[in-house]
Amino acid sequence: MGTSPKKTETRASVKRLLTNDHTGLSLNWIIEKSENADLAGMIALNFNGLKSRLGFVLARHHWGQGVATEATRSVSDWTLRQPGYEQIEAFCDEENSASARVLEKSGMKRESLLRSFGLHPNFSINPRKCWHFVLRKPIVTENR
Repeated sequence: MGTSPKKTETRASVKRLLTNDHTGLSLNWIIEKSENADLAGMIALNFNGLKSRLGFVLARHHWGQGVATEATRSVSDWTLRQPGYEQIEAFCDEENSASARVLEKSGMKRESLLRSFGLHPNFSINPRKCWHFVLRKPIVTENR
């Protein structure tokens, strides 16, 4: 009796997150519902120069409650207040309109549709189209 593909994929993801977290290349947070400390999901930032990449997952029974939007806004706001980080990007499957809406409500702008970009084994074994979203730090102009 072997491990299911879903469990294997989850273990690999957690291992990758912990490895990146340990190297300082990412920050990972648990998302909880504040009223009962119910585990709702997780959100992560991976850093690369002036850019950071945001990603989140949410338990299905927490969908549609504003939990992902609140977490995404909080992490994005915090990140852009840090010196040295000018841009946050995120990606979501072309058909994942709920995640796209979360990113838009969090202030991100849809920049492009990337072809054959993301692998989502729960949808297909083939690379899929993904939306690319970006949130940039506001430009501060000097008064002279």
